[in-house]
Amino acid sequence: MMGTYRLRMKFTVLSLAVLFCVVLSPLCSGQAFAASGDNVFWNVPSGEWSNPANWQGGQLPAADENAIIAYDQAATISSGTVSAGGVYVGNTNRPGTLTISGGALNSNSAYIGSVGGAGTARVSGAGSVWNADIYTINVGAGATGSLTIDKGGTVVSGHGTIGRDAGISGTVVVDGAGSSWTIQNGGLCIGDSGTGTLTVSNGGKIIHGTLAPIPLGFNSGGTGRGILNIGDGAGAGILKVSGVQGLNGGGEVRFNHDGTAGNPYYFTQDGSAGGTAVSLDGNLSVKHLAGYTVLRGGNTYTGGTTISGGLINFAAANNFGTGNITLDGGGLQWATGNTADISGRLNA
Repeated sequence: MMGTYRLRMKFTVLSLAVLFCVVLSPLCSGQAFAASGDNVFWNVPSGEWSNPANWQGGQLPAADENAIIAYDQAATISSGTVSAGGVYVGNTNRPGTLTISGGALNSNSAYIGSVGGAGTARVSGAGSVWNADIYTINVGAGATGSLTIDKGGTVVSGHGTIGRDAGISGTVVVDGAGSSWTIQNGGLCIGDSGTGTLTVSNGGKIIHGTLAPIPLGFNSGGTGRGILNIGDGAGAGILKVSGVQGLNGGGEVRFNHDGTAGNPYYFTQDGSAGGTAVSLDGNLSVKHLAGYTVLRGGNTYTGGTTISGGLINFAAANNFGTGNITLDGGGLQWATGNTADISGRLNA
């Protein structure tokens, strides 16, 4: 750190490890932001992003500069619109925190947890927006990362990765009506080479502009693993995607919500009875913990289904993919007109 002098180093001067952090798997997350321009460091324990005095050198980051929030410090955006090229929350082995609560942030890309510095970010409340629609938001890339989108907050990105690097975990929660993470045209990968967990709850939404499937456990070496939670014990969320696909490291889809027979949860792209089913395919398993879930579609997942609570209503045997079905405290309900014999697949 350099006192009150303006710190605008070229990216390659900051750290070779930072440079490494921009290399992504193109199939999982698309092209990453090619970091360029200068780095501007947050310079106070906590405060408003929009105050130039809170940044080294006394100037706000420009739209082509990298804003770095680390050193156990916290930045808040509570009004107005601010911009940066890349945003790094946590960096160089020191944690950082960013909260957007009433304002908007435009950036080309974001790294929440990078280069050994854990990162925590929250976009909370109606009118709170993080727009990184050109490149990628990485949660858990080089260090543990956490992103919460709640109370009507919205995030938009070109691509997204949760748990990018081996041995690193990333966690994203999208909770509450009006809360959403929209992926414009790339991929949303849960567990690339690390462990990724995504929870959508209480009406929160994941929206993909091209309805592409969400991969779990992408890396060909099998080090990545993805966990997708539909609900957190209360209301479920919605996935506006074509499907969820378990790849090399695979993962789990967990249903844990408060749906009832009178008000069931439909695993469809809009959460309605008439909506298009979200498919479940590949190397993944389904865990049903609570709630009443209506499962449809010609699914091909191979990891089996365990029902430890609640109930699944199904219309055909292939709603359960190809694996066994284990009843461990939960139950099954045959949909009207469904005569499928699944006795050979049941473990009780």
